[in-house]
Amino acid sequence: TAIFEPKDQTLTYSTKGEGEISVNPYFASGSTVIDGTRLQFTARASEGWHFKEWRWENFGGDNSISSGNTGEDGINSKIYTMGDMPAAVYAIFFRDTINLDMSDNLTAAYVNNGANPLEEVGSEIAVNNGKEVPKGTTVRVRTKPGFEPAEGAEWVVNVTTPDGTSQVDVEDISGSTAGCEFDLPDDVTGCSVELETEKGYYSVELEGENVSYVVSLDG
Repeated sequence: TAIFEPKDQTLTYSTKGEGEISVNPYFASGSTVIDGTRLQFTARASEGWHFKEWRWENFGGDNSISSGNTGEDGINSKIYTMGDMPAAVYAIFFRDTINLDMSDNLTAAYVNNGANPLEEVGSEIAVNNGKEVPKGTTVRVRTKPGFEPAEGAEWVVNVTTPDGTSQVDVEDISGSTAGCEFDLPDDVTGCSVELETEKGYYSVELEGENVSYVVSLDG
């Protein structure tokens, strides 16, 4: 009769984003754990951050993502059972967010400064109108393709903090489309971006043999 004995496997645990992770029963990250051991991991976000998800990665097997269970104290916990291969557990934390409101015909993205630890730092992450954007990030807003600022129109960006609502300065980043960028404070609670737009018009020159055409396109 074959007898199968539990094997010790290496298990590491760490965070992505700003927060803390602990485990019960305690063992140091990178220690060996007996196959079949039940472990309770706990995640606590730092101020200005919130818990996003748990990630369990088996080295050579399937990976999993879980929301865990959040208590009234805001602390999230998750029970994992050690498998038969080395693994890693990550507690993922995202920067707190606010909703970004924009007028019509605008698009937005924020520059990731680590607020989203699952994406490359410095990358632009698109934000839909009325959707969440992390606090403390740089936001870039542009007109949608086919639209341009109306004559005499200017960007108006209002930011709300505990001290009230005020208009903030913006930096022009116009290129193929009109655009601006601005920084969200760490304590921001709301933000709106307004710009009066109109359809753009383009001239396209088409060349053929012994003839050329100029066509105006309504954006």
